[in-house]
Amino acid sequence: GGGGGDDATDAPTFRSTMQQCREAGAVVTSQVHKRVSVVLCHGTAIEQATQRVRKALQRCIPLVKIEWLEACLESNTKLDWEPFRLETIAQKYVKERKDKLSQGSKNTNKSKKSKKQCTEAEKSTPASQPIALGCCCV
Repeated sequence: GGGGGDDATDAPTFRSTMQQCREAGAVVTSQVHKRVSVVLCHGTAIEQATQRVRKALQRCIPLVKIEWLEACLESNTKLDWEPFRLETIAQKYVKERKDKLSQGSKNTNKSKKSKKQCTEAEKSTPASQPIALGCCCV
């Protein structure tokens, strides 16, 4: 937004972001599944290590800043999302969340999923062909 404004009021909302994705021709879903090619994220979703963020990391689906969508809309083309990726910082917050939960829980015998390491191919290619800006908004 313009100068001196409150950033929170300038930040796109979940609904407005989903609407922008749809207008750009994307198929939007509120769930993270194998056919999702990218998950658009607000910083708060990353900081809170939301379920969608954690699922995207588990499935090696790129987590991308909302600014990527804005840049795509401005340029009227699908841009490379590499400069907008958030997996590294998301992994930090997910680990912090996990550590915090394990400290507060006496029952550490919960079923633990093995931590999947994403291959380079999984990191760079979607599981299926995206449609336009194909995204899931968080």
